[in-house]
Formats: sequence, structure tokens, C-alpha cells
Amino acid sequence: MVKTFSITKLCIPFERILTLRTVNKIGRLAMFIVALVFIALDSYGTTLSENEVKVTTYLYKTSASYKLSVEDGVNEHGYKKLEDPVLNLGFFKGSVWLKIPCKGVQHQLMLIKHPLLDFGVLYHKNDGSLTEISRFGDEIAKDYHPTHRYPTIDLAQHDSLSDTLYLFVLNRGEQFYLPIQFEESETFLKLNQYEYPLMGGYIGILVFAVLFNLFIAVVLKEKHVFHYCFYLVCLLILQLSLNGLGSLLFWGDSNWFLNRANVIFSSASIFFLLNFTIGFLPIKQHLPKAYLFINSAKYLVGINAVLSLFFPLEHLIVLIIFINAITFVFGITIIPISYVVYKNYFKEARYFLLAFSMLVICVFAFVLRNIGLIPDNFISENGLQIGSSVEAVLLTFAIIDKFKGFREQAIERLHEITDIKEKANVILEEQVKTRTAQLENSYDKLALQKRIVEEKNKEITESINYGEKIQKAILPSLHEISKKVSSGFVFFKPKDIVSGDFYWVSHKGRYSYYVVADCTGHGVPGAFMSMIGNTLLSQIINKENIEQPSDILNQLREEVIQALNQSVEKVDRKDGMDLALVRINHVNNEVVFSGANNPMYIVSDQNIENAIIDVSEEDKGLYKVAPNKQPIGFQTDDSPPFQSTALQLKKGDVLYLFTDGYPDQFGGPKGKKVKYKKFKQLLLSGSGDSMDEQKVILEEFLAKWMEEENIYEEEIFQIDDICVVGLRI
Repeated sequence: MVKTFSITKLCIPFERILTLRTVNKIGRLAMFIVALVFIALDSYGTTLSENEVKVTTYLYKTSASYKLSVEDGVNEHGYKKLEDPVLNLGFFKGSVWLKIPCKGVQHQLMLIKHPLLDFGVLYHKNDGSLTEISRFGDEIAKDYHPTHRYPTIDLAQHDSLSDTLYLFVLNRGEQFYLPIQFEESETFLKLNQYEYPLMGGYIGILVFAVLFNLFIAVVLKEKHVFHYCFYLVCLLILQLSLNGLGSLLFWGDSNWFLNRANVIFSSASIFFLLNFTIGFLPIKQHLPKAYLFINSAKYLVGINAVLSLFFPLEHLIVLIIFINAITFVFGITIIPISYVVYKNYFKEARYFLLAFSMLVICVFAFVLRNIGLIPDNFISENGLQIGSSVEAVLLTFAIIDKFKGFREQAIERLHEITDIKEKANVILEEQVKTRTAQLENSYDKLALQKRIVEEKNKEITESINYGEKIQKAILPSLHEISKKVSSGFVFFKPKDIVSGDFYWVSHKGRYSYYVVADCTGHGVPGAFMSMIGNTLLSQIINKENIEQPSDILNQLREEVIQALNQSVEKVDRKDGMDLALVRINHVNNEVVFSGANNPMYIVSDQNIENAIIDVSEEDKGLYKVAPNKQPIGFQTDDSPPFQSTALQLKKGDVLYLFTDGYPDQFGGPKGKKVKYKKFKQLLLSGSGDSMDEQKVILEEFLAKWMEEENIYEEEIFQIDDICVVGLRI
């Protein structure tokens, strides 16, 4: 079934909030404003640059040592002339000494336009030695930290400056790019008025992009749009850090952040950008190799971000170079990948392609400036800001364009579904009419069949009910059971209407024979077997006058095998019965027992030979008389004969004959069987009560056991026929 409602929910809010025409207007306006801001600020910066005094004739020398040595600075050996306008050493580890001519600028401000220097000291030469003017950088004490994002030294505060300044700078592996210029105070203030609006405009563009895309992500619940928002946030923090505003605005004098912020946020921004790319472009299904590459790069960048949290500072350059390399490779590969996607699979990738083309041009200029391959200019200096601003706007268009395409596809699909539904409704109406006519005809047939089945069921049920009457008539009464003993009880509970369990009694002279049997099956099949057993017992004991219980069972086995036509050739017929037979001599209370798989229990306060005590209380115990481990029925040709066990009892002892139905019944809080242990405890604890009370105890416990709530929360049903006979001597 097509869920048209959810598609409509996705489309309609977007239709009301943003139309394509509105998006295009906003886009043109945003792009125009971005271009206007950068052009205006560039023109203003160019005007200011005409008034600045650039230093292009200074000398420098480098060292791999981090040690500050004034003697090394004074020593003229090793200095070489700078040929480029700005000293750019790329990723550099070590220290640098610079000789800077300052004739005519002793009353101006000196700007060292590198906000991320680790450590620096400015000297002037006085009588052949160097005198410290100022120190700056991330590794100095808090009192030395400037309030401006660039290290700024007011030379006017120092009298009698020589014509040459000496600058010592220490760098621990990040990009070493050191533009130096001298400004009048008024020009410096104007420079601030130029630079801060530039950064403020950039921040405003990114914040707007974050909020706008966050709104889209919340409305559409798209994971990759959230990734794009995280990318913009990390990129913004990275830009603030690169421009010296991170310590001024966020982490202050925290050396941990000062040393690690750039690599952390650059890695995080690329990580989220790669996630966004995977989610936005359908490369997983169309370009699996490109997907594998970008996905692998994502995990490597994620590892790089985690390592940057605790990697040793002296080796942090490795992570910095790695993230720059990944950025470079990703920038090279993403353009052809997005072009292939746009050309062949996903037209909405057009803004994505344009955004990364612009970003790559600007970022490459920035990266190449960082490693010293291109000179400093407005584009290379502000490449990240320009490229990411344009990218933020264009990728926002890409996201909107993508979901506009989804909306149009969804609406088109809705129209198709509506047409299909209308056609299906026409066909369905015809089918319903035809089916209704068929059902009406079938209903009459079913009603007739139902009546026939009900009549048959009624006849079968009536037959079984009549069989129950016959079975009850054959079973001995409680009076017959108790006639030759002090008292007795019978707990007889068939699973179905008729039972496969039965009990039997016969009184002959000084002997009484009691049998409790469990026939194969229950219900009607079991009832047939019980009729056979009942008949054969009457014939063997009452007509053939066999007295010994073991002989009775041997003869019963032969008769059952013959009656059921069992043999080796028909060994699959396992019909038969398990039973317990006891003969009681009423003159001397001698009891002879023989069982086929079913034992007999005796409760007595005396020690009984030939019986095993199983459970005991203070003054009495429950004894078990073991049966023969074989049933009544065919087993093998060499089945051993049944054996009897003779026991001497006394008046008041209680005998119990039973089938396995009671101990095997499920119930209780855990839905488990009663089991023989609990069954024996019930018999022993109730043996002192009257036989009627013992029966009530067994009935009430079983009813509660089956009705109690269990962990399966299911109703418990009786699983087998139940028969327990108790006899008190």
C-alpha cells in the first residue's frame, strides 16, 4: 500500500514556505550581497594599503633550534636577503631571526600580521647588544597578550630606537607566513574598520546559512542536512581561530586550545563535509568506488580529529599536513565526481558542483599561499572566507533544489497513484459486484454445509457422551472400592469426555485386587484400550482364577498382544498400557504388588521391608514400591516376565495407586509440571486426614495450580487423563 499521506506532509510545508521563484530571488540577492561586500572591502583595503609602509628589504636566517639566542641574532653570519614581499616558509619547524629596517617609522605602529605565532621577541640594537622591546605569541604569559588579533607594537613608546630592528620568531610546525607592515595610528584604526566588517560579514553569512539549513533539517528530518550544519559551525570556528579571534572570543589563554584548535576544527569540518557529500549525492548506488573512497576518507579524517585531542605537540605537524592533504585530494576529486553525478544521475547536483568549484579555487589559493607556492593577495589571504561564503550559499541552494526535486517527484507520483487508484476503483467495483454474486451463491452452500457439519458433530458428541455413560457404568463405584478396606477415595478426571485411564477392583475370598491403569492415548482411542483392559482383567482374575499379581500381568500382556495383533513384523504398533496392580490379603494384611512402569506408594509409621522410603515426616514415611520397567504390550520376543513384591502391612497404612497425569500437569507461576516430589508431599501430608479430605486436597491443589497466573500469561489446560486411588488398610 502506498503511503501518500506522508509524501504530502513532506511536500506541502515546503510549497507554502519556499517556492522555487522565492529561492532564486533570495539566492541572487545573497550572491550579489556577498560579491558586493568582498569587492567593496577589497577596494577599501586597497586604498588603505596605499598608505601602509611595507617592509620588503629585510634579511632573515632560519634555524632548526627552538632556543632563543641573542648572540645568534647579533651575529651577521647566515643572514640572507628576502626576495619576496612576504616571508613564507610553508609548514616550518624551528626559529627565524629577521633584520628589519625601520628608518622613518620609529613613531608608527608595527603590525605582524600572523595571529597564530607561537613565540616572538622584538629587539633593537643598542651599543652592539640587543635590547628587548616587546614579546608576543601563544606561549608567553597572559600579561603579554595583545588585545588585537595581530601582534601590534607601538614603536612611539620606545625612545632612541636604532634604524634596524631584530625579530626572533619560533614556529612549531604550522604554516609560517609573516607579513610585516608599519602604520600610523589613524590608519591602524581604519584598518580595523576594514578588517572587522569583513570578518563580521563573513560570520553573518555562515550564521544565516547555519540557521536556515538547521530549519530545513528539522522540517525535513534529513540527517545529511544536519551534517552540513555541523560542517558550517566547525568551519566558522576554524576561521575565527585562523584569524586570531578564537583566543579573543572563546578559549582565552588555554594553551591546549591555542595549539590544537586549528587541526581539531579543520578535521571536524572536513569530517562533516564528507558525511554531507555521501548523504547528498547518490554515489553509493551509482558510483560505488567513489563512495568507498569518500567513506574511507571520512573515517581517516575522524581518526585524525580524535588523535588531535591528545597527540604530542612536537608531532602535531603530522596531523596538520595530513588534513591539508586530505582537503587537497578531496577538492581535486569531488568536482569530477559531482560532475558525473550531475550529468548522468542527479540533476539537482548542479549547485553542489558549482559550490565546490568556487570553493576549490579559493581554498587552493589559500592552501598554496600557506605552503609558500603563490604570493599574498586579497584572494589568497581571504580564500577560505570567500570560498566558504559562496559555498554556504550555493550548497543551501543545492539542498533546497534537491528537496524541490523530491517534492516534484512526489507530486508527480501522487498524480500517478491517483490515476492508478481511480482505474483500480473501477476494476474493483466490477470485481466486487461479481464477487458479491458469487458469495451470495457460496453463502447458501456454506450454510448448508454448516448445518451438515453441526449435525455430524452433534451425532459424534452424543455418541461420545453415551460412551462416557458406558465407561462410568463399567468403572467400580466408591462403595465397591472401599468394601474390603477401612476407607478409600478415587480422584478420576478425564482430559476429554471419555478417558484412557481406568481403575478396576475385584474381591475374591480373602483377596481383593485393585488396578489403576493408563492406556495408550486419551479420549476415544484411550477409552477403547481401557475397555480391552477392563475385559481382560475380569477374564484373567475372575474366570481363569490366576491369583499371583506377576502371573496376572504376564497373562494380561499375552492377551493384549493377541487382541491387538502385535508382533515383530508389526513392531510399530506401540499400543498398550502402564498399570499398578496390588493384591490385599484381608486376613493377615499381606500385600503383593506388581507394576508395569507405574509404582505404588505406601504411607506407614513402621519400617516396611522390600520398599524404599522416599519422603518422611516426624512419625511416618512415604515408601515407594518399584514397578517392572516394561509396559503391558509388545516390546520384544525376549521381554522378561513380570515380578511381584510382597509386603507386610498393618491396619491404618495407606496405599496409593495412580497414573502419571497428576504429576505431569502444567501450571503454577512458572508454567511448569507438578512433578512427583510435590505429588508425594501432598500424599504424605494428607495421609492422616480422612480419605474424602485427601481427595479434596488433591482436587483443590490441582485447580489452583492450573488457574494461577504464569509468566507466559496463557491459560493452562489439562494435558492428560488423571486417576489417583487411595486405600486405607
